[in-house]
This record gives sequence, structure tokens and C-alpha cells, in this order.
Amino acid sequence: MNHGGGLRKTREIVYPNPVYFTSRLYATQPGIWPVALRVTAPATDVPARGGLPEVKGAPYLDAVALLDETGDKLVLLAVNRHHDRPIPATILFDAFRPRRECRVQTLRGSHYRDLNTWQEPDRVRLFDTTERAAGRQLSLTFAPCSVTALTCQRAN
Repeated sequence: MNHGGGLRKTREIVYPNPVYFTSRLYATQPGIWPVALRVTAPATDVPARGGLPEVKGAPYLDAVALLDETGDKLVLLAVNRHHDRPIPATILFDAFRPRRECRVQTLRGSHYRDLNTWQEPDRVRLFDTTERAAGRQLSLTFAPCSVTALTCQRAN
């Protein structure tokens, strides 16, 4: 994915770059209070480059969880860094029991080198779906080279 500027203009056509969707996804999610979580995922070693240090055991799947101000919505923001492998996951909720349906917004293209152009302005875009929780558990597969926001409402 090309993560350049937010909006681009070519031949008088304005279209979004993937970073626009990422910024929108993070800026509009309701979470403000960090929630502890543990992610167990495949990892890789990343060599030093461009002034950045070498990283041993960098996880392909990284996530942060946030509760909204009232504690009624839980948001899981996750990044699958693997360029061509989906990562299946089972999400176990401890102190939060979600409603049966949770919203899933995933920013992805069909290939990690995809980018939006004026001819194909939505090659990389947000896909909005729902997933069903089973009690305190939810299964979700994170698409390759994607950013995902899972939003769950607390069950009554």
C-alpha cells in the first residue's frame, strides 16, 4: 500500500490515498481509555535500515484496545503487517461481554503494493462488515497488509 499524503489530485480528479482512510479510521473511533490485551501471533526479524534499528521477533499482528468514555464500546485496532498471509485470530473478552454483532472496518487492497490512482481511486479502501461474537469470544481473520477496527457494544 502507498502511504503518501491524504488526498491526491490528478487531472482535476481528487482521490484518497490509503493514509486518508487510516487517519479517518483512527480519528473517528470512539475509544479513549486503553485496555490491557495480549496478542500472540507469528513474528519475524526485521533488519536495520534507513536509520532504524534491527528488530528481533517483530509480530506480524499488532493491536491496541480502547474503551469509550462510558465503557459501553470497545474498539480493537489491529495491523496485519504480513504482505501476503491472512492471520486468523480468536479474540477472548475478559471483563467485557460484547453484543452478538460487532462492526468490522478493514482497510485493504488486493496486494500489498496496491495504491489508489485517478483511474482506480478505490483500489485500497475500507470494507465495512459485521462479525458475530459467541459469548465472550469472536473469531476474525485479519487480511494481509491491512488495518482493522473492530467495534463492539457492551451487552446488557
